[in-house]
Amino acid sequence: MIFAGTTRIIRVSEKDETRARELIKRISDKEYSYTDATSFAIMERLHIRDVFTLDKHFGQYGLHLFS
Repeated sequence: MIFAGTTRIIRVSEKDETRARELIKRISDKEYSYTDATSFAIMERLHIRDVFTLDKHFGQYGLHLFS
């Protein structure tokens, strides 16, 4: 259904991967997964500050949560 609809699919770029690794190294007091960090990198790139999630890491990173 995702591919047949109007949902926009955002792919992880090499720059996003590099940024994700930087975040994991820089913020060592949190247990961010690589998936969390790549999500943060993409959200930064797209200037997204609001997220619908139950994952506490997004709030720890400073994003506005809707749950």
